[in-house]
Amino acid sequence: MRSRLATLVLSVTMLAPAADAAARPPVGGAHYQGRAVFLVVVDDGRSLSPQSIVNAPCDVPETPTVYSGQAPRGTPVRADGSFRWRTDFQVVEGRFSADGRTVQGRSRYLGRARDDCTSEATAFSGRLVRRAAPDGTCEPLSKGRLVVSVYVRSTGCTRATRVVDTWRLDRDCVTTSLELRPCRTAGRRCTPVSGGRLSPLAGAACPAGRSRIELVIREECGQIAFSLAATAINVSCATARAIGRGWQRRPCGVRCTVSGWSCVRSGKVRGIWRCRNGHRAVEIDPRIVMES
Repeated sequence: MRSRLATLVLSVTMLAPAADAAARPPVGGAHYQGRAVFLVVVDDGRSLSPQSIVNAPCDVPETPTVYSGQAPRGTPVRADGSFRWRTDFQVVEGRFSADGRTVQGRSRYLGRARDDCTSEATAFSGRLVRRAAPDGTCEPLSKGRLVVSVYVRSTGCTRATRVVDTWRLDRDCVTTSLELRPCRTAGRRCTPVSGGRLSPLAGAACPAGRSRIELVIREECGQIAFSLAATAINVSCATARAIGRGWQRRPCGVRCTVSGWSCVRSGKVRGIWRCRNGHRAVEIDPRIVMES
């Protein structure tokens, strides 16, 4: 009897590592898609991008995007490939397969949702459709008047998202008047910089050994005129508006100079112009901006 028990214990012990090895997070940068589901895993495979969403499979056509909330920033993917998020109207739970090729789960709509989206759980599934290679950038943070672009080296976007989110909320880092200060947040020392190693427009850097996170901080300055809006990078909104008005008075073809600032049309965003002076920049949107 003892011999048989010892054999059973030995068998379980030998099987345990194989089970643990099979449970691993999905591949970083993976995109999963299926009927009413779209999930994006960040570069390190440890969290979901806020682009991720599971839509409501309701009969009413206009419902799917009303009560289906995107995954909150930094939604964790556990070591066994499972994840969970909750919004005002929805709870989503799922798990990626051990080989990282598929995802399955259930979505439940809470009582606050409309009658045609009941509180019953609905199954969803998706498959791996593409994998994006890391490009040194992470999901930007948009909060209030600030839009923060995130650049990384030797660190994953899960950690970078945690750092930038706590940095933005910490009044020791960013004051109510949007002044940047040296601070320590989420285990990193962040300091204001005049341009960085990863981006020439970086306004703050959070290094840790060989790892580095840099932030490009854009402040939306609103309308200059009916058809013109400006965004400031490392300058005041007063300066941004002045450069915007100067650009408006001076016809520009592909590039021009306004008060010593070099202005070119941005290749990334159609219609946007960027005027630079060293580590400072002003982005000008000449498209119609309607009065609120």
